[in-house]
Amino acid sequence: MYHKSLWLSIFIIVLLSAASHFLDFGHGLVWVGFETPKDFFLLLLRLLFLSLIVERVVELYVILYRAPGRAKIENDISLATGEKLDISKLSFYKAETARKTAWVGFSLGVLMAIVGIRIFTGMFDFDDASTVQIIMFDVFELFTMGALMAGGSKGINQIVSTIEFFAQRPKRLVGPN
Repeated sequence: MYHKSLWLSIFIIVLLSAASHFLDFGHGLVWVGFETPKDFFLLLLRLLFLSLIVERVVELYVILYRAPGRAKIENDISLATGEKLDISKLSFYKAETARKTAWVGFSLGVLMAIVGIRIFTGMFDFDDASTVQIIMFDVFELFTMGALMAGGSKGINQIVSTIEFFAQRPKRLVGPN
């Protein structure tokens, strides 16, 4: 099973690569990059800020719409003293809540990108890009913003912390004065 999906993925990548070459939508995009490390760090901090906002909205969704159902299941489990406890209902409810909150976060991230809050657009120059390439880039950016926001702030916070750790490395090596 694993080998079939691997070969299918390789086939799709080769097909898309050939299509991008013959249809001329994989070229013309120029990486602008960051002028200073501070610009990159500010981008990560913006992402962290946005993901924290999305997390609070998702938390509100959980409190308003999912917490009452969980409380009912937990109450039913605590009242069932002589009966066989069905804890799997609670596990299923938690998994369903995680799935629904991921969709809420993803939807908010896509909505942010549609509104214009984007992360990659400022990094590239689109002067030589074809219309198809720009459309595909926009679709990629919408999906990426949705995925980043659905993932929450933990991953982005780890990236920021790692960069901060390495940025302070010379200070740690020198020691206190």
